Order: sequence, then structure tokens, then C-alpha cells
Amino acid sequence: MIIYSAYVLKRLLELSTSDIIVRTLLFFVVLGITFVIITIILFVVLFFTGDLQETFGPAFEAGKKIGEEASKAKSAN
Repeated sequence: MIIYSAYVLKRLLELSTSDIIVRTLLFFVVLGITFVIITIILFVVLFFTGDLQETFGPAFEAGKKIGEEASKAKSAN
């Protein structure tokens, strides 16, 4: 899709190859920043609604239990 879109933009707007590359890279930068901001907002909302603890709580407890067991096994040796 990126190659096809670049071809269409090159034909319609008479862009050079370097213009297309710069615009594509700029798009990925803006997309990345937007993705990070949306992810942060999502985690904040999940934290304040309590859904974060419901979703990841069992995994945290299981990891904690495994860590404690590994610590006991290591200290027993």
C-alpha cells in the first residue's frame, strides 16, 4: 500500500522520490508519536477505572509467587 500510494502521489502531485521519502518518514514519526500518546492515555484511563488491576492483577500475583519460590530455592542451595 505504501508503494502504491507513493506511486499515485508521484503521478498526481509530481513529487520527486526524495519528497516522497521525506513525507513517508514524517508520516511514520507522526504516527509513532500519536501511538505513544494514545497508549499512555489508555493506561491512565485503565488505571483510574481499576481495569488495569483486574486485567493484569493475576499475572502480577503469579509472577510474584514464582519469584518468591525461586528466591527460596536459591537460598536453600
